[in-house]
Amino acid sequence: MSEWFTIDEQVWQEEAVPLMPIFMFFDGYLDAGRVGATVIETLLEHCRPKLLGTFDWDLVHDYRARRPGMLFDTDHWVSVEQPVARLHIANDADDEPFLVLRAPEPDQRWKLLVKEFEKLFCKLDVGMIVSAHGFPMTLPHTRPTPLTVYSNSQDLRVPNPRWVDRLTIPASFISYLDFHLGPIGIRTLGVGAHVPHYLAGSSFGQAAATVMHHLADATKLRLPTDELDLEAQANLMAIEADTANDETAAELLAQLEEQYDRYSEATSELLPTADELGAAVEKFLAQQNDDPPQG
Repeated sequence: MSEWFTIDEQVWQEEAVPLMPIFMFFDGYLDAGRVGATVIETLLEHCRPKLLGTFDWDLVHDYRARRPGMLFDTDHWVSVEQPVARLHIANDADDEPFLVLRAPEPDQRWKLLVKEFEKLFCKLDVGMIVSAHGFPMTLPHTRPTPLTVYSNSQDLRVPNPRWVDRLTIPASFISYLDFHLGPIGIRTLGVGAHVPHYLAGSSFGQAAATVMHHLADATKLRLPTDELDLEAQANLMAIEADTANDETAAELLAQLEEQYDRYSEATSELLPTADELGAAVEKFLAQQNDDPPQG
């Protein structure tokens, strides 16, 4: 249909229904606790995906910024990990179809790519764009995971935790895309999970499970929440085992629990400022950029 996208028309004709939601995740931006990655991986593992389309990501990938991995064996090159974007059509437990897209975050040509996605969404009759991620906050893993929910549709919004009214942070491509979809009538839903800052660089199953439950309620799909609930329990047990004999960790946890409980009682003095939140996001992104490229 364009130089960007290749769609399997047969799969589309056999599987699609009007106004399907599409779950989108772009690797490379802020995702503390691997929340967004875990949600998308769980959908692809448990919801019987079929490959629907591929995307020419070469047009938007900066190879010098994120160099692909290459496998060398003794005296020759064996393979190269090309940046790839794939679109799948999957089914929930009631056989309701939905779309799943995972790709590296594009490095360039955002405005042009937004236009191409608009064309694709109109062709596929997409009804809603769904995304999720985690961001680091000073809270304990022993308390429920708060969520920040955002949408261009009033009926998808919920009362958010009272943490800040307005702030400026570096844009992600998914937020940039969401912002531009309102005029063409596609609803957007984004969910950000508040992840304990000390778990930002590892998987935090509780946050991913909390997000999946919210997405299931919002989309009316029967998503694999039970699977993530079990993983979250195992993850919490592993965290407890790692910190059981660490007095410093125990003291920090007690302080965070006290702060969380006071915050839950709406003590505004504990709320971070917009500048503090923006700085935390920028610091996390800088740490991500300093890590060795992952293909």
